[in-house]
Amino acid sequence: MTSTDVDPVSIPANSPITDRVLALREHTGARVDLRRGGSAATAHYAYRWLAPLWANGEPWLRDPLLRFAALVAANPGVPDGERNLGRYLRDATGGDEARRDAVGRKLTWVQTGDLDKFHHAMRTLVGRNGASGPLSWDSVWGFYRRWDHTDAPFRTGVRRRLLEQFYA
Repeated sequence: MTSTDVDPVSIPANSPITDRVLALREHTGARVDLRRGGSAATAHYAYRWLAPLWANGEPWLRDPLLRFAALVAANPGVPDGERNLGRYLRDATGGDEARRDAVGRKLTWVQTGDLDKFHHAMRTLVGRNGASGPLSWDSVWGFYRRWDHTDAPFRTGVRRRLLEQFYA
């Protein structure tokens, strides 16, 4: 292990998932591996860091966690804060009506997509297009974790919450 790596065991096991991922993001080796988790073809690189989080009988967490950690790792300059995802994306438009419409269309487009479509949209929006400042990574994790929920009415509610936050 190099000085740029972190021992995944050194992060308390009872830490919330977002805290664990944010701690891993601070270490170059982990951050590089986590970014690879955004693609099914290279996700296995992130297993070293994340598999313990779904290994205890929660395999359904695997794909949402891999994609979420990839987004967090790809945005080391976006600190954790209180602003929910929809508000963060709205603030990123800087009051520009054309940019707000473009982001709104993308959030509407992603409503009928699976987790990978949602992740693709988030990769193009978070930390880009003028987005800056803190973001509640817990709120982002909530969307990733529930985006492909098996209960259709629940899943629809989760997805629409993103639009509500953005347009509120």
